Amino acid sequence: MSFRYLTLPHKVKAGLSLGNPLRINSGNLKFPWNVLLGAGIKRGVLLKHYQSLKQMRCETHQRHLFDALMAPTLGELDHRVSPVLIRNDIHYPFTTHIGFKNGQDYWDQASSCNYIQHVSVPLMVVMSKDDFLIRHVAMEYIPHCIQSNPNVIFIESETGGHLGWNVVKGNNPFGDNPFGSAPNWCDELSSKFIESLIWMGEHETQEKMNENN
Repeated sequence: MSFRYLTLPHKVKAGLSLGNPLRINSGNLKFPWNVLLGAGIKRGVLLKHYQSLKQMRCETHQRHLFDALMAPTLGELDHRVSPVLIRNDIHYPFTTHIGFKNGQDYWDQASSCNYIQHVSVPLMVVMSKDDFLIRHVAMEYIPHCIQSNPNVIFIESETGGHLGWNVVKGNNPFGDNPFGSAPNWCDELSSKFIESLIWMGEHETQEKMNENN
């Protein structure tokens, strides 16, 4: 499979990737996760928006929707609904189109391991050691991503599950927030990453101005 890449838009200065498996293939999910996650997607997306979705005038699209609701697993659901999914071209300016060839085409184009080596800005990838959902897959690709692109920063926490980085601070069981919401470790990490990049950008601008003077 070949991909064509163009430079990111100039305004994109950095990126954050949280809980990213890097390689997506829902067909490889084992029981019971393949069934549970499939049911979650059907309930949280298809059924929740069913009244809107069934108004699609194209009979082919309606048939794909019905077939997706009958899919027993997440992998099979992807196969059935992929021909009517909205997608973007894999190169700038990322033009919008409708439909993938099949589930495998959807997974290939959604797998960031195919693109991450071409990222030309700082990219911080964060995951947790106890992320049962994606870590075993992501760890196969993390070494290659780091070796192939010096812009990639990989951070792994001891705990957090899949996107569940709520960390309690101090002696207050609810953290610094008296209303019961613990501060999110990953939010703070992401903010510091962005702040550091802003500072570096301002520092470089100031240095150039001093040189010109």
